[in-house]
Amino acid sequence: MRKLLQAMILGHFLIVPAIFAADSDFVTVSDTKFATSTKVNGTDLVLNGAGLRTKFLVKVYTLGLYVPQKSNSAKSLLQVSTPEMIEIHMLRTISADTFADALNEGLAANNSKDVLAKLKPQIDQLEATMKGAGKTKENDVIRLSYIPGTGTQVFLNGAKLGDSIGGGADFYSALLKIWLGDNPIDKSLKDSIVGSSK
Repeated sequence: MRKLLQAMILGHFLIVPAIFAADSDFVTVSDTKFATSTKVNGTDLVLNGAGLRTKFLVKVYTLGLYVPQKSNSAKSLLQVSTPEMIEIHMLRTISADTFADALNEGLAANNSKDVLAKLKPQIDQLEATMKGAGKTKENDVIRLSYIPGTGTQVFLNGAKLGDSIGGGADFYSALLKIWLGDNPIDKSLKDSIVGSSK
């Protein structure tokens, strides 16, 4: 029994580097690479953190959050006032309806009814944008970029999808709560992005 426990513990630590590794230019999460820095609308951004989204032990996607300045506080990261970006690398093929439903569930779980009602036009636009793109396939890259005065822009494999979504920082922050809110879609993913459970 002792040898079995030792093997399990050792195995755990051997698996971790395959899930998360870093060098000076990239962070690798489950075989997908995130640049440690990027630009959005001319603003320099750094990777705050990146992690793996799983559901029923199935790998769904990896996600990284780019911000002007790193923080290990989810509350601070939700106070959006400058360009930011969410980058998602798909690890499996998902229908447009499934992806849109997951976003809506995350929004509903982390925002009040009043906020959801106020942002309904923007939420509907995001849903239509994602459904219009069809299914998201394994290795697709989705980027959600926030630009003050412009709104939230959706990109699929580098191509912009639809019009920019208004609602200012309020909408982008509500969207960000899917992963960083009090009821995140994946607690371990939140911890990986934030670097703490705060």
